[in-house]
Amino acid sequence: MELDFLKDISEESLRKLAFLFQAGKVEPEKAGVTIEDFKQEYISHMKEKGYSNAYITSSEFTLKKLFTYFGTAKAIKEIDIRSAEKFIYSLQKNAPRGVINYLRNLKVIFSQAVKWEYITENVFNKITLPKKQKTNPEFMGPTELELICSFITIQAIKDIILFSFYTGARLGEAINITWQDIDLTERNIHIGRNCFTKSRKERTVPICNPLYEILTRRKTETKIIELDAAYVFKQKDGDRYKPDFVSKSFCRARRKAKLGEGIHFHTCRHSFASNLVQKGVSIYTVKELLGHSSVVMTEIYSHLQTEDLRKAVNLLNR
Repeated sequence: MELDFLKDISEESLRKLAFLFQAGKVEPEKAGVTIEDFKQEYISHMKEKGYSNAYITSSEFTLKKLFTYFGTAKAIKEIDIRSAEKFIYSLQKNAPRGVINYLRNLKVIFSQAVKWEYITENVFNKITLPKKQKTNPEFMGPTELELICSFITIQAIKDIILFSFYTGARLGEAINITWQDIDLTERNIHIGRNCFTKSRKERTVPICNPLYEILTRRKTETKIIELDAAYVFKQKDGDRYKPDFVSKSFCRARRKAKLGEGIHFHTCRHSFASNLVQKGVSIYTVKELLGHSSVVMTEIYSHLQTEDLRKAVNLLNR
């Protein structure tokens, strides 16, 4: 027998050989957390931390793009800088309007993966997109707003659109407004009491006359027993409207109105700010009403201060 020579080796020596064999044995490297498993964990983490539904949905959609490209079984640590670049470039080609948001989300998402020690570095932090000429946001006047609303049959959806137009509220803020947030006596709306705002700060927006009429009408339609915690814009079952439903309703009406594709629900917020600036309201006041954390964000509306610009240039007149 080929192994007969082992009879001449002592039991102690055999134990030593076995130990040395085990010590030198290299375990295969674990594949790591898959994109699908990480997605589930990350979404649960965001819900536990109390992130807004809109932001969770955005992150979930971004991760869906990721595993559509790489496959759900791929480990996140296998995504190197080159494959990450190719993925972003494919998004730039196929989803040019959303690629900036996708990349921004991925930088945040993969930073959490580094924190959890699933990966050693965030490859998406190394990717930059070529700068493009910044364009000013589109906005609507009362005429365009009225035209869009004329193609919407559900009164609550109309009122949500008007609410955003007259307060600058984001869609997620508008649909989460309850009667606890409305003070019709003082004519104030407290945005951020019962939902997270993007800046994580509560803000107060005064109620203008057209909005006051809308809110008083809706209040008379709401049962007294429901008033405290009820959503201002609730469905028949008492639940709030889903953001996707409101957004799609707006876009369908905009298409029927034959207005530009650059107009979407968020345009209501832009319109609130733009209309105020055009009427001479300070950028700093508009910043507070919008809830921006920095005036830099509000400065996109500064080009509308045409009268201030005219006064400045007129100083050169003789």
